Amino acid sequence: MNLYCDNYATCHEVLIDRGTRSANLARARAAGWHIFDGYTIGGDELYSVLGPGCVGTHRSRLTPAPMVQSGQQELFEMEAPE
Repeated sequence: MNLYCDNYATCHEVLIDRGTRSANLARARAAGWHIFDGYTIGGDELYSVLGPGCVGTHRSRLTPAPMVQSGQQELFEMEAPE
């Protein structure tokens, strides 16, 4: 059985079958594929396959921290080690 990424329509990632199902899953995971086969917290059955190019999320950069204001107090006091 070939493994296709859930986003195959956009990324075209596929892992060609080369043996048993368990060997294919192990080879895919070793190559960076993320495979989940189980149940959600709500009890629904879920089978999800993501290829290495689709793993993770595209996060936007954080805005820079604002400038320190006069009279601002630090949340944590940093003490020098003794």
